Amino acid sequence: MGTAKETARSSLAILPNSPKHLSIRHKEWVYIPAQDEGGFQGKKLGHHLFSGAAALPFSNKQNSDVLNGKIKKSAPKAQLYNLSEDPQQTQNVISKYPELIKNLEGQVLKLKQSIPAIKRKGWINLKQK
Repeated sequence: MGTAKETARSSLAILPNSPKHLSIRHKEWVYIPAQDEGGFQGKKLGHHLFSGAAALPFSNKQNSDVLNGKIKKSAPKAQLYNLSEDPQQTQNVISKYPELIKNLEGQVLKLKQSIPAIKRKGWINLKQK
């Protein structure tokens, strides 16, 4: 088959839990319009959806928005990571790219508006922050 010379798309919607948790991958960037886990809400080892700040001490990973397994009070309200330079998503660089954020916020809003209202199904957790 060979290797593709170009990517099939430049953007990809990431919808881990509900439309409320919609994030976007655009080229080398991932934009998460919220703090912490982006929809995966388990807070203890063994819980379904365990991730975010609570999981970092267990995984020995670091993130610039997290200290001792908790979101810093000074952390931005959203997240931006350059996956080509930071595939582990350790440094939130949202404050450095305001024009890119405007573009990505617009894409997320447009996508959210295109998602039809449907009755809640199954396990979808719509935790309010």
